[in-house]
Amino acid sequence: MGSDRFLISTKLAPPRIRANAVRRARLLALMAQAGPCTLTLVVAGAGFGKTTLLAQCRQELLVGGAEVGWLSLSPDDGALPAFATYLFEVLRRLGVELENDALLLLDGENTVSADSLALALVNGIARRTQPLHLFIDDYHHVVDPRAHRLLQRLLDHAPPNLQLRLASRCLPALALSRLRVTGQLTEVDSLGLPFDPAEARVFLDDAVLPRLSPVELRTIFDLSGGWPASLQLLCIALRRRPEERAGLSRLVGKTGDLHAYLQDEVVAHLPPALAAFAESVSICRRFDAAVAGALTGDSASTAWIERLVAENLFIYPVELNEGSGWYRFHPLFAEFLGVRLARRDPEALRELHRRASTCFAQRGLLAEALRHADQAGDERMGRDLITRTSPGRWNLTDLGPLLRWLDRLPAHGLEAGGELNTLGCLAYALTAQPAQAGEWLARLGDDVPAAHKALARAAIALQADDTAQAQVLLDAHPVAVTDVPFFHSAYVIAGATSFAAHGRFADARALGIKTAALQGPGVPRDHECVAEVSATTLVDLLQGDVDRTAKLGTALLRRVERWYGRRSIAANLCASLVADACYELDRIDDARELLANRLDMLRVSTPEAMLRAALCHARIEALRESAEQGMSALDEAYRHFHRLQLDRGIAAVLAEQIALRLRSTASPECAAAQRELDALAGKHAGATGFRAEIVAYAALSRGRLRLAAGDGAGALAALALMGRFAVDCGRMRVQAHAELLCVLALFQIGRVAQARARLGPLTVAAAARGWRRLWLDEAPHATRMLMDLLDPSAFADPLADPVSRLRAYLAQRDRVTVPDQPARSPKALSVAPRLTAREREILGLLPQSMSNKRIALTLSLTLETVKWNMKNIFAKLGVGSRYDALVAARGWGLTQAGVAGSLPELPGFPPG
Repeated sequence: MGSDRFLISTKLAPPRIRANAVRRARLLALMAQAGPCTLTLVVAGAGFGKTTLLAQCRQELLVGGAEVGWLSLSPDDGALPAFATYLFEVLRRLGVELENDALLLLDGENTVSADSLALALVNGIARRTQPLHLFIDDYHHVVDPRAHRLLQRLLDHAPPNLQLRLASRCLPALALSRLRVTGQLTEVDSLGLPFDPAEARVFLDDAVLPRLSPVELRTIFDLSGGWPASLQLLCIALRRRPEERAGLSRLVGKTGDLHAYLQDEVVAHLPPALAAFAESVSICRRFDAAVAGALTGDSASTAWIERLVAENLFIYPVELNEGSGWYRFHPLFAEFLGVRLARRDPEALRELHRRASTCFAQRGLLAEALRHADQAGDERMGRDLITRTSPGRWNLTDLGPLLRWLDRLPAHGLEAGGELNTLGCLAYALTAQPAQAGEWLARLGDDVPAAHKALARAAIALQADDTAQAQVLLDAHPVAVTDVPFFHSAYVIAGATSFAAHGRFADARALGIKTAALQGPGVPRDHECVAEVSATTLVDLLQGDVDRTAKLGTALLRRVERWYGRRSIAANLCASLVADACYELDRIDDARELLANRLDMLRVSTPEAMLRAALCHARIEALRESAEQGMSALDEAYRHFHRLQLDRGIAAVLAEQIALRLRSTASPECAAAQRELDALAGKHAGATGFRAEIVAYAALSRGRLRLAAGDGAGALAALALMGRFAVDCGRMRVQAHAELLCVLALFQIGRVAQARARLGPLTVAAAARGWRRLWLDEAPHATRMLMDLLDPSAFADPLADPVSRLRAYLAQRDRVTVPDQPARSPKALSVAPRLTAREREILGLLPQSMSNKRIALTLSLTLETVKWNMKNIFAKLGVGSRYDALVAARGWGLTQAGVAGSLPELPGFPPG
């Protein structure tokens, strides 16, 4: 190869990295950790960002001073001569001296020996001392076995200074097993290449204006699976037709650009028989060889599936309890294939759905069977599945399709009694439809076991928050695990929730332990997941251990989503609890991501899941968007709980509305909301379990209002009731809120020693369990003062470090949140800031240039009380100094004379 004048020079240079390309930090870290690995293999279908990843890796190596070569292959380079010619040229440009005989073989028409070429490459590279990094993109174009042999021989005898990174759409014909065993192979595949939610957010934020909301982002991510090509084409479509944002679910999968891309880049290169097979199985959300055979009538289905995997046609293995051998297509690729099939032969598509329904029903996979009956438009097939299938074969994961078909069954067509009516009652009860559940309960006949009747009544009671009734029923009639799995799942949900609501945490955990011990071939995995969520995650959260809830709950959630999908019943239950824990840990973005695109599903869940999701969502909206957005979310939740007649939900929302209003300015609506709260508390006086929370919410809110009004003694009296509830029901996090407000009230009335005595244990508990938003929400402008009063050395050694870390975190948070919440000038406020009587007294002394100590002596207060009130004054006026406070006070007419004047009697709590 004496000259390179016949070579295409652009193949020896990497493509430019776009300015808005997302840096694949996690994948680059994986590739950087390869160390002595000879080969890094990146394999995925079209549009997964393989080339961009290699280019970013190359760029980082160049920054570090490494010697890097690049080769992009095309269909013309599939034979050995062309492949070897370019390979030799890349190395020559890196300064590798190659033997002349090998070069002459490439220039002539002689038969080229792969072994002799490999020998020349190995010897030439070995003569170099510095590391060489060689990138080969689009290796799937290589089809000549001799070219594969050349690369294999190079890998077999590679000098230690060679690092090869290769990208391909399919697994190359190389002896990869040997490299895996010897630890010389690093792999990135189609499961690792898609964007994760954070990367997708970065990509879409840069590409789409105005920026997408969290719900829109999650919708796009769920539909695209993070596939970079689909995200890129979606951005183009949104820029062309911004009005389509209202219908993202339709736009993602049906853009003409995306279908044209798949047609040109993927399907056009497939043999017709393989494309036809892929179209047939694409109607299934999952398939194996048996399902594929039933659909296509082809006895060679296993070989066809292996071919799909070898071609890397957007196909993924599915992890299921039944064992291996299940696969799925990427949803957008499956939709594309389905559209092609529907356009060509609609009747053939309906017949495929009928076959799929029959096949899945025979294998006991009823959710899929119902879905395909629905897709086939065969009402009779669906009704027969419902009425003729034993309830013992239904699982909790079948709940969605089951309900859709139960709604179609005429009431007069069902006989009284039977397990089907119990099944229907439980299905509606577990999805916040108590009226429908009651109708099905009325159909239960004498042939229904007493335990099943009790379970149905308990599930309905649970949806009404009557955990006391549910507890009595379930204590008297336990359901055996050998019974219908669906019934036992409902029993675990109802039992664990009602026991935990009454502080019977050991009994709730025992349900989960018993269920886990009974796992076996006959117990579905979703049953196990629900037991773990209800009996472990919920209990941890109610007991206040948010750190443990977040750690264990996140791991459980990942497992559930991998098995059953992000919007499954178990996943939604778990997500609501973990989101609440993440919020308390001040991991706001994590909590927001957990709830994004789930709120619709959580509105048809258990009261506990609905309530936690609604409050968490509203708090996040208030923090990340505005107080108005938070209040709007609370108003919507209020209407929802009113429709369901859930008084606990109404009470929780009212208390949260009062707290949110008090963080900005006082409002007459606070008094009205408190009156409604007090009425609900009177209605449920003496209640136990979850309904007892209504009285506690009223007491908490009353304490906040009294504290905001400067009535510390009144606040202590109100909060005592909430504290008793928290102790009786074991709710340590609830108790912590009451305790912190009591500490603030004690400081307010000058009982500093008592406040300090109660502050110490509270801080220790907060440090141990991860309570952070407790301080930031309840005492946003007193947090630093409270922490400064604590000396970590006063605690035993095991506690000193957690307390120190909590102090440091809150101090840092106090500093970093200042830019996020810019100080509000008087002109930016729509109404005058409302100060307590004590704050007005202190403000009136500022023009006299008194020190804090002098003010304390003048007003007979402690120094700590003065400092705390000064922080509140600064916060309410939106200032950072005494001088600015005086200027702001004059701007509002709060001069020395005006300070003592009358103001509305319902002052505001410090803004959040």
